[in-house]
Amino acid sequence: MSGEGRARQLCLGTAQLGMKYGIANRLGQPSVADAIRILTHAIASGVTSLDTARAYGESERVIGQALKQVGTDKVTVLTKLGALEHLTGEVSDAVLYREIDASIDASCHALGLKSLHTVMLHRCAHLRAYDGRIWRRLQQHKAAGVIGRLGVSVYDPTEALVAFATEGIEHIQLPFNILDWRWVAAGVPAARLRRPQVLVHVRSVFLQGLLVTSPSAWPALEGVDSQAIVAELEACAQSLGLASRAELCMAFALSQGWVDQVVIGVESLPQLQENLRLADRSRLSDADCMAVCSRLPRVPLPLLNPSLWSRCAQVRS
Repeated sequence: MSGEGRARQLCLGTAQLGMKYGIANRLGQPSVADAIRILTHAIASGVTSLDTARAYGESERVIGQALKQVGTDKVTVLTKLGALEHLTGEVSDAVLYREIDASIDASCHALGLKSLHTVMLHRCAHLRAYDGRIWRRLQQHKAAGVIGRLGVSVYDPTEALVAFATEGIEHIQLPFNILDWRWVAAGVPAARLRRPQVLVHVRSVFLQGLLVTSPSAWPALEGVDSQAIVAELEACAQSLGLASRAELCMAFALSQGWVDQVVIGVESLPQLQENLRLADRSRLSDADCMAVCSRLPRVPLPLLNPSLWSRCAQVRS
């Protein structure tokens, strides 16, 4: 597969282009001009998907400006419904639908599009919230041609299995990395085989940058020997002829047969170029992936959920 072809397995995450995002973000939000350069370079390099959301600050607006330059025929934009956080208690159809419709209209306006290729729920709980009315309203927009595909962003295997079991789901995004044993243990790849029409995108393949940083930067969590894990990751990379932990993490994610695309967020053009280079490297065989999994420890759940790091322990200085 050519470099441009392999770039098609990457989906550019754009949260960092719309706001300061992520614990590993050291550069902050890029300027609009720099963000547009990142987007146009990604598309020119063969990236065919952009991931965004109403909750990602100026991300949709920046993408819309980039699309004016490159056109809309070379790239697919996947966005997420607003989080609807301010809605509480009993909500009438009129109020709920007004919020949903406003989110969709705002996404279309910011992106400069008449319809949206893919809209995901930002929370799996919204599949059933308000007696399923959020999901039914999105299905109405799909029937009207305003939305092409419907999906959901999930955070754990239980939510993923709910999503796979939900009629009308066509796209699932989930966090996955080389240490994350939960998905296979829960049977998520098998669920995907039963629903082959559902596209699966995985995010956080570097675990918010933790897997490529110094052991001293890891959160001090019970049962986590960061030095031993990093040493084993480096040993695995070396045994497979890979240059770095980053290359190993990327190759492992891209080699999963149940994964369609890997979502990678960047803050700068050099970061994008480095991720494109990593994606252009050779893939791992099933045997290689199994060997890697057998060597790595079964890490405790708190390590796999960045939202728990600050609650469980202070990060080492």
